[in-house]
Amino acid sequence: MADDENGVRYGAIKVFHGASVSAYTGWVTEPYIGIENKFGLRPARSQEDLNELLLKIHRAGLQAWVHCNGDRELDMVVTAFEYVLNTASRADHRHRLEHCSVVTPELLRRIKAAGLVVVPHSYMCGSTATFLTPTIRSAGTPFIHRNRCSISAFRAQRTAIRL
Repeated sequence: MADDENGVRYGAIKVFHGASVSAYTGWVTEPYIGIENKFGLRPARSQEDLNELLLKIHRAGLQAWVHCNGDRELDMVVTAFEYVLNTASRADHRHRLEHCSVVTPELLRRIKAAGLVVVPHSYMCGSTATFLTPTIRSAGTPFIHRNRCSISAFRAQRTAIRL
């Protein structure tokens, strides 16, 4: 999308919907280790508000780049993209999930089905985020920064991840 007045091109809008796992603020299903009943921060936007925001971006012909780390906030974002794509289908939308840190196999399945692009932290490529292991309960640890897992899940989808 070009701005006729100054020739600047706009291709995407970054949306923050979530926080940081390393700062114990990413919204997760399992509580953080050593902090009783600490599940991070629930995002300020409701599901309905997130759905409508991403739909506006999508209908404007732009990509949405959504910052999300915890599995609970990621579930909200994937749900919103499913809503958007069911409401206004568009081929090769290339909407992105920035970081996608704590992800389950079911979330990966939904991400692939929606054709979303996972954008991991550059320092996490090929890693299992051993520095985060002490912060997340053992049940969630196998799903932290699972870039190899993500790559396997997306292998059949050529546009999903390019490292």
